[in-house]
Amino acid sequence: KTDATTAETPTKGMSRAAQRRRKKRKRDNIEQEDNHEIISADGCRAKEEGSVSKVEGKAKNTIRRDEGRHRLLHNGQLIRVLESYMDNNQNASEMKVLGAEYEAFFTALSKPLPLTFRLRRGLNDTQVETLHQELGSLKFSSHVRPTNFDGNIFHAYRGLDKSSLPRVCPALKDFLNQHSQDGTIARQELGSMLPVWLLDKMGFFCQNRQDKRKQNSALSSSPSSLLSESIIRVLDMCASPGSKTLQAAELMAELPCQGRVRANDINESRLKTLQEAIHRSGVKQVDQIVRYVNVDASAYPIPKKESKKYQIVLCDVPCSGDGTARKDRHIIPNWFPRIGNSLHSIQVRILIRALECVAVDGVVSYSTCSLNPVEDEAVVAGALNELQNKKSVLKFELLEVPQSLCNGLILRPGVTNWRIADYLVGTSDADEEMGGEEETSPRLQWYESYEEAITNNMNGACKSMWPCIDKQLHHQQQQQQQHHQQQPAFGSLTKCLRLLPQDQDTGGFFVALIQRTS
Repeated sequence: KTDATTAETPTKGMSRAAQRRRKKRKRDNIEQEDNHEIISADGCRAKEEGSVSKVEGKAKNTIRRDEGRHRLLHNGQLIRVLESYMDNNQNASEMKVLGAEYEAFFTALSKPLPLTFRLRRGLNDTQVETLHQELGSLKFSSHVRPTNFDGNIFHAYRGLDKSSLPRVCPALKDFLNQHSQDGTIARQELGSMLPVWLLDKMGFFCQNRQDKRKQNSALSSSPSSLLSESIIRVLDMCASPGSKTLQAAELMAELPCQGRVRANDINESRLKTLQEAIHRSGVKQVDQIVRYVNVDASAYPIPKKESKKYQIVLCDVPCSGDGTARKDRHIIPNWFPRIGNSLHSIQVRILIRALECVAVDGVVSYSTCSLNPVEDEAVVAGALNELQNKKSVLKFELLEVPQSLCNGLILRPGVTNWRIADYLVGTSDADEEMGGEEETSPRLQWYESYEEAITNNMNGACKSMWPCIDKQLHHQQQQQQQHHQQQPAFGSLTKCLRLLPQDQDTGGFFVALIQRTS
């Protein structure tokens, strides 16, 4: 074509990277002209005729942001890892599960994260009833409704998210702003609520917990129980931005003898921002309940006296954040396997320090907003195994959360088998500088064992990343367990919990509850 609007723009003086980007944009434009298929708000496919899209099915309006996010997901790095996993995984059961939910998982990730908020604890019956009446009114009930597992947690539907709230329902935005300032409503994601919510359901924030859970307690014959003391001490190891700290403080304020929450963060500026946010929250006596510490979580001072240790330790560690892809559109395009791999060691060190700070019969909640096993189950197993290998006098077990306590909340069990991936050195975009018009993605390499990773010069590899170092020993342990000759030292990793985006239209989240038994 010789039309001026379609003429080739001179590439003289442009870098090779800029030329590659231009070629990619042209290819994408050609694909869009040839294939006018988009993803509608409800995940249905829609055909586009001319410049007007006509949606097949019930959906009449398309959200082009969904289309863009869907393209990012399918052009990003994470999907390449999962596709390679599906092609190479030898475990038939895992293949079946992943294959069956593959489309549902990525369809959920391609949509914005719905708005979620909760009523704060400590409200009187009149306040709760008034809020429920207002939220149940016609002007709000068409946008938000209570969840089936907790009537005080509200979840938006019909695609309502934080960015569309001012346009779709400005009255609801004003309502939330007003009640956030007066301390009656907290805007918080479901995954972020999960650790404290589960601990509360299991009775760990109750001062007479031993009486309530006597039938489930393995320490009913112990000479003393530190949780029966008048004051419950909570430590938040990585407190910023403070949503879990504030959630715990609300529960502490309800106790006859108020508990104490110690919020720690390594970043002084983040800690100051957290302190200001908690002060503005409107929660009663929150300044007397919460104290602040600014130290490295992996080197947090261990209380010298057993009586000074914490009954509850919240350990929400820094992570790659792939579970927040619905909220942050930059997560997936910038995701690489090495991010989670590089964080594994510091996550293990933080969890070990949390376990060393918890009192007998106390509990550590380890959580991440990632679904990557190297940041989740591998960290839990690595920390517990390291303490066991040191022949520490501290003993722990993974707690199983009864389904009856979840009230219909769908939580998946932890995984027990995974592999470690990384991109081969020398297969990045730098290779394209040598010539080659097509952009090629880095080549993914899976490592079955630590020894294989070291042989192939994998950066940052450590033994605790893999689920089992000695397969023969693992097989013997399985046989012993089947014959009831020996129980696992800390319980099965299936007791860990995973919140998947497609189950309740949420983000992704991981949590494990670890109790100190002696």
